[in-house]
Amino acid sequence: MGLPPIEEYRNDYPAIESKDSEKELGTRDLLVNYILKNPYIWLFAGANFFVYIARYGMLDWGPYYLQEVKHASLVEGGGSTAALEFSAIFSTILMGWLSDKVGGRRGMISVFCMIPVFLAYLGIIYSPDNKLWIDMVLFGVIGFFVYPAILLLVVSALDYTSKKAVGTAAGFIGLFGYLGRVTESKGIGILVDRYHNWNVALYAIMASAFMGIVLLSWMWKLSPRRAEEIEPPVLSQRSVGKKPGV
Repeated sequence: MGLPPIEEYRNDYPAIESKDSEKELGTRDLLVNYILKNPYIWLFAGANFFVYIARYGMLDWGPYYLQEVKHASLVEGGGSTAALEFSAIFSTILMGWLSDKVGGRRGMISVFCMIPVFLAYLGIIYSPDNKLWIDMVLFGVIGFFVYPAILLLVVSALDYTSKKAVGTAAGFIGLFGYLGRVTESKGIGILVDRYHNWNVALYAIMASAFMGIVLLSWMWKLSPRRAEEIEPPVLSQRSVGKKPGV
């Protein structure tokens, strides 16, 4: 219809802007140049792998764990799933809003989110068997903080690739997340069967949460407005620069 790109209309260009940003990308250019050669996408994907293990560790195994270790009933064990899921409704909005308020520093907010997740798993290990309400609170803490971290990882990818590649980037990061879930679902079962000790499995989940924190810490200073200073090599090969007046 002859209308300009929204960035031009609003004079609001992203920090990384190429002269051919409106050009449709071919499959090879899209996948190789904008995804596989983009180190930040790999960083986000790796972090997502470990964060997904922390997310699904108790979502998949929580009811069974509570019944076997904490002697909960079937109904009480199932309540852990509700605690995980419902606690995330408000927090995903809150943390997303907060990441915008601090200039798009998604990694910094994600680190702050994953630390309580790590501590909550530690609390589950050492909580008394006759205080099921403590476990429910800890399950709620996991859900409250782990879901925003997953959300912000995908949003970070949108900040660090071409707007023509955001769907591919999100899918690539999501792939690593579900690889993490497969690892979690198989790995926990193997550990429990082999060692006959749930604490071994929970410590493995804590190790994954810690690895997630380590990788997310590399994103601490990343924000959309700092992209020019730390732009991926693949983008620096193109005609990249901030538009006048921005």
